[in-house]
Amino acid sequence: MFEYEKNPINLVPRINGATIFVAICFLVLLGRLWVLQVIQGETYKEKSENNRVKIVYEPPPRGLIYDRNGDILAKNRPAFNVELIVSDTPDVDLSLRGLADVLGQDVNDLRERFERQPDRRRFVPRVILRDVSREVVGKVLSHRPYLPGIVVRHYPARVYPHGELAAHVLGYLREIDKRQLESPRFSGYYRKGDLVGQYGLESKWEELLQGRRGDQRIIVNVRGIKTQELPDPTRAIPGHNLKLTIDKDV
Repeated sequence: MFEYEKNPINLVPRINGATIFVAICFLVLLGRLWVLQVIQGETYKEKSENNRVKIVYEPPPRGLIYDRNGDILAKNRPAFNVELIVSDTPDVDLSLRGLADVLGQDVNDLRERFERQPDRRRFVPRVILRDVSREVVGKVLSHRPYLPGIVVRHYPARVYPHGELAAHVLGYLREIDKRQLESPRFSGYYRKGDLVGQYGLESKWEELLQGRRGDQRIIVNVRGIKTQELPDPTRAIPGHNLKLTIDKDV
């Protein structure tokens, strides 16, 4: 009877090859991990923080205008805007429809106001409704969890306590337009949505009256809702006051 004898198999080369393959894979993963954590660590850290840290700008109080006797001709009052932050909503149209339902307004009107400001970064608020009543503020805030991206922000609004008195001298404010933003006078500091002097002394002394905006860094959750304010905010600097030689009684 014949017996079949198996040829001995030398497993050493295979084991060595497998070991080398695993070692190469490990080195590749280790190298990639080193690149991500050491070389590109700061970059990814910054991106990660930018995804959760937002900057909210604080508009500065505009300088007051007095007559020669110290009577106020132009001052400020607290006002509120309803704004939309694109990066904080998964669907802009859905947020606008929700806002329209809450306030009982035409969604097409809100959408038109939103589309008037096309060249904006996604995290920069766009003004949907300006200088709204406290009733509107209450409705929006009470439905805030169901209105992603919709925020209410306060700002100082301009008031002329004597109505049209000296209106041709004082001038008025209006939202900055594209032509002004592109001019050397306003480029660099001003942003879309800012109110600037358009006539009279409000325009002549714009840079003096404007002041400097502040900013506050906040941490938001995945729904874009503020969870924490970071320390050391930059406070807004009020504009300089302007005292005239005219007498309002005269």
